[in-house]
Amino acid sequence: MDTTLNNKVALAMLDIGATKNVMDPKEAKRLGLRITRRSDTEIKIINGKPMMNIRWAWDVKIRIGGCQGELDFLIAPLNDCKIILGLDFIDRAYATINLFKKTLGFSRIRREVPLKRMGAT
Repeated sequence: MDTTLNNKVALAMLDIGATKNVMDPKEAKRLGLRITRRSDTEIKIINGKPMMNIRWAWDVKIRIGGCQGELDFLIAPLNDCKIILGLDFIDRAYATINLFKKTLGFSRIRREVPLKRMGAT
């Protein structure tokens, strides 16, 4: 999805299998985000191993299709994409996914934005 983060355009992937919002460290640097470490948080990655030296970007300004707010991002290396919007985003944005219409809806502002496949032209 075309997204604006910290007033800069970025491409994000919506992943309903991800609990948190995640961003690659290089993308966080490009967007000029302030990153902090937190030792009191434990995150387990897909293979079940705990992630150490957890870094976060807090209160990142985000805008998608007229809906705007702030999100927190776990900063961790990513392979296929630079930004993942997880269930935390869905909950905070009161967003719904319409698979038939391929849209992301924001119930508070009654607006839908089209979803695009990663790598699609």
